[in-house]
Amino acid sequence: MALERPDLIWNAPRTINMSTIGNALLDANDPPIRALFVYNSNPVAVAPESSKVVAGFAREDLFCVVHDVFLTDTADYADIVLPATTQLEHIDIHSSYGHLYALANNAAIAPLGEAKPNTEVFRLLAARMGFDEPCFRESDEEMARNAFLPDHPRAQGLSWDTLKEKGWQRLNVPSPFAPFARGNFPTPSGKCEFYSQTLADQGLDPLPTFIPPRESAASNPVLSRKYPLAMLSPPARNALNSTFANLPVFLDAEKTPSLDIHPADAASRGIDDGDRVRVFNDRGSMMAAAQITDKARPGVVVALSIWWRKLSPDGTNANMLTGQALTDMGRAATFSHWPMRSRHAALLGLTVPRGMLSPSRLAWRPISSAPLSSELLTQYTRPKEKSPALFVCPARRDSQGRSAPSKSRRRKAGKTTSLLRRNGFLRCRRAPCAGSAVSDV
Repeated sequence: MALERPDLIWNAPRTINMSTIGNALLDANDPPIRALFVYNSNPVAVAPESSKVVAGFAREDLFCVVHDVFLTDTADYADIVLPATTQLEHIDIHSSYGHLYALANNAAIAPLGEAKPNTEVFRLLAARMGFDEPCFRESDEEMARNAFLPDHPRAQGLSWDTLKEKGWQRLNVPSPFAPFARGNFPTPSGKCEFYSQTLADQGLDPLPTFIPPRESAASNPVLSRKYPLAMLSPPARNALNSTFANLPVFLDAEKTPSLDIHPADAASRGIDDGDRVRVFNDRGSMMAAAQITDKARPGVVVALSIWWRKLSPDGTNANMLTGQALTDMGRAATFSHWPMRSRHAALLGLTVPRGMLSPSRLAWRPISSAPLSSELLTQYTRPKEKSPALFVCPARRDSQGRSAPSKSRRRKAGKTTSLLRRNGFLRCRRAPCAGSAVSDV
C-alpha cells in the first residue's frame, strides 16, 4: 500500500506503544499527555493492566475524543464521542490475508445520521489545523486509487476502478504460488536461517531458544510461590478481542465471564463447577464462574476474553491481571502468561452490575451497545425540560439512594450542552462507570 507519508513527519514526534498506554497516561511528563483521539480501538477494555488504563483515562485534565460505532468502555471516559461509520457505509480496500486477492469494500448504504469515516474526520481536522498538503484533501476514492504501489511487481494490473467494479482482483503472482519453494526468504542470505546474524547484531540469541515468561516458576520462583497459577486469556469463541463482545449473540452464548480450571487445581481450593471465584494478582482482580475441565492444564487457568468491562458482573475483565511488559522482539504486548491465584467469591462479596441513572426521573437506563445512528441517538436525548438532563453513575448516589453528582460534574454538563450544538452527540467522562451529560438543544 502507498498511503504512508513519512516525509510529512517533522520535529521527531515521540511514539508511545499502545500496549503501555496505562503507564503513559499516568507517568509521561515530557510533556504529559493532555489530549487523546481514539479510533478503531477500545483500550479501556483491551489494553493490559487496565486498572492503570482506567486511572489514566479518568484524569480530570485529559481531553479525550472517541470516534466509534458503539458506546465502548473507552467511550465512557470520553469528553466527546463522535459516531463512526460501519464497514457498510464507507469505501475501503482489504489487502490479502491468507489469500492472494485484493478486495474492494464498496459502501452499501449512505452514512447514517452524522456518522463519518475515519478519513473524513482526519480531513476535517487537518483543514482546521492548517495542514494544506494536497494529500489531506484527497477523497476516499482518490486515496483508494493511490493505494497501490505502481512499481511493485505484485501490484501490476491492479487498479481501483477495476477493483470496485469487480469487487476483487488477484495479485500479480504465479499460479500455483509457492514463493519459498526455492528459498527467496527475506533474510540477508535468502535462506531460512536457523542462525540469524541479524538477531546476533541486535544482541539477541541468534539460535532458536526457549525464553521463560517473565513471571513464571523458572524466572521468578518467589512470585510463583505467591501466585502459583498461570493464566491464559485467548479470545472467546463468539468474540474477537472486544469486537462483537457487546452483541446479544455473545452475551447469550457466554452468559458470564468464565474461568477454565483443572479438576486438581479446583479440588485443592475447594472450588466446585459454577462457583463464583475471584482471580487476582498484584495488579488487580476479576470475578468469573469456574468451569472445571481437563482442557486446562494443571497449574494453568483460562479466562476467555475480552469482555467489555461494563457488561461483566463486576465491571472488570481479564486485563485487570495482565501486565504492560513488552516482548524482546517487536515490542508487542505479553498478554499470554501471568501468575495469579483464585478463591471463592463468597469471602469477598460482589459488586452490582452497572447502569445509568436519570436523577430527575429516578429510572434505570441500561448502557446501550447499539450503533450510533440518527435514529438510535434519540435513546440518549430527553424531552425538553427546564435544565439539561444529567446522567450520573449509580455509584455516586447518596445514602438515601438519590443521585449525587459532584459540582465538577454539574459544570461539565453545562459545558456539554454548548459543545453539543457544534458536535452532535457526545458524552461526559468523570467516573469508571461514566455517567452521560446530554441534553436537547
